[in-house]
Amino acid sequence: MDSKSVLVPNGSLPPRAIPASRPYAYYTFREKLGWAVAVALLLAVALAPDWIAGDGAVSAALNACVVDRAFQLNAADIDTASAAIGKMSSPLLRALESVPDNVLNHVAVACMWLTALGIACMASVRSRPAHRRWAPWFELAFAVLWFHASYWFLYVAKAWLGDVNCNSARAPFYPNGVSGHYAYFGFCSLGLPVFFAAHLQTSQRHERRQNEKTNAFFSALYLVAMVYALTSSITLYRTYAHGYHSARQVLLGVATAILSHVSLLEMLGSDTVAPLHKCAILALFTACGFMGTRSTWPVEAARGPAIGNVQLLVQVSMWSIVILCASMSGRKEALD
Repeated sequence: MDSKSVLVPNGSLPPRAIPASRPYAYYTFREKLGWAVAVALLLAVALAPDWIAGDGAVSAALNACVVDRAFQLNAADIDTASAAIGKMSSPLLRALESVPDNVLNHVAVACMWLTALGIACMASVRSRPAHRRWAPWFELAFAVLWFHASYWFLYVAKAWLGDVNCNSARAPFYPNGVSGHYAYFGFCSLGLPVFFAAHLQTSQRHERRQNEKTNAFFSALYLVAMVYALTSSITLYRTYAHGYHSARQVLLGVATAILSHVSLLEMLGSDTVAPLHKCAILALFTACGFMGTRSTWPVEAARGPAIGNVQLLVQVSMWSIVILCASMSGRKEALD
């Protein structure tokens, strides 16, 4: 098997050659470290109140909502909440605070998708040999499905925790125990640099000197990625500062992101499991998450099912891509 050195995100060379067909192998140590951090974080969030403060002070701090969303938010409430945790001083960030929360969230999601699709397109065009052109699309669709399944387990955790803290008056009994925003944007922010490094980092500098179109593409890609980083950071800031989630819920969301991310890398980095077998494992993981959500989610209290038609449509679309790419990549070559 041919090997080549792969630049890691900080620009340094790894101490060993990485198989060109398995670029995720370099992140084994990061995966193990991520698992340890995630497990430690989960235990700390669950047990710290009992270990540290018997009077409930720590528990109260973890469960506190910066803004009581049971009442209508107004500009004064938001300003007070922002000042309480240290209002950002940048004029640009102050201007962004005037943008509604849902609009900023949609912009962040759109920029994330543009960045991921841009990486996949360029990697597919540059891939040699030809069968490797399917690999970026397989990995991207696989990652979407993996996170969807992880998110369904997050719904199970929400239902099990029964935490309705920081809810608005419109849905006072909605299970809110884990921050979905921190899980989602945490997963994306961890995954995008890895996806980029795995496919585009290696010869990027050389190609940019020789190809003006490639140079323009990377400039646009970096710009969109910067917009994503900015808008997602503000969205996460608001998630806590505007009272959507407590500190405990935020930490559990971060832990979910880490667990989902490192388990995905473990799956993609495996050189002993063929793509179609990975699809079978993904299908089992997805089925367990789906059945767990359907059996535990309190539909009446939450005023609706957890898994909607849009999620099911995304599932069908991504599964079509995964199965097609796994088949077209020549059985084992896609990620072997």
